[in-house]
Amino acid sequence: MGGKWVRVSDPRTDWSSEYSIGFLPREIRNLFRERADSLYYDLKSNHLEVILVPAPEPRYQGHMIRTVVSKNPTWYQELNRTKPSPVRRPHSLRALDRIRNIRDPELSLKPKGAIRQNYTYVTLYREIIFEMLVFGYGEDGLYVPAEQRTQEFFGVEGIEEVLEPPF
Repeated sequence: MGGKWVRVSDPRTDWSSEYSIGFLPREIRNLFRERADSLYYDLKSNHLEVILVPAPEPRYQGHMIRTVVSKNPTWYQELNRTKPSPVRRPHSLRALDRIRNIRDPELSLKPKGAIRQNYTYVTLYREIIFEMLVFGYGEDGLYVPAEQRTQEFFGVEGIEEVLEPPF
């Protein structure tokens, strides 16, 4: 997984989604934190819930069907749709929590003990948040515009293309 490299305003500094947001200036870091916080609470409070209800046209006694009571957030559904393997909710919540608390370690390709912990979820969500802040995104028929301060910092001003979430 190679994060997107972006040359930032300071020519001596490069940033990639593989690096912690702690390397970014406070203003930009806070935008990442706010977005991670929003995604965290959205994912935490909205989850798929299915219940059994009596079938409208029963074919036998006690015939029940499944009905959706609540759904996952649209962005999370899209993320799962585009990935070859399911994106796990507990890992996602932990990654978003790390980002919003600036405890998001850099991507590490070295195994940690017997388990390979390389923070791919943290890197994935940093990249998603970067795309949302720099390019804006559409959700549930609404367009959320890009964050101008982030565009200026990363040197991508004037992008007017409406993009769907980068999942």
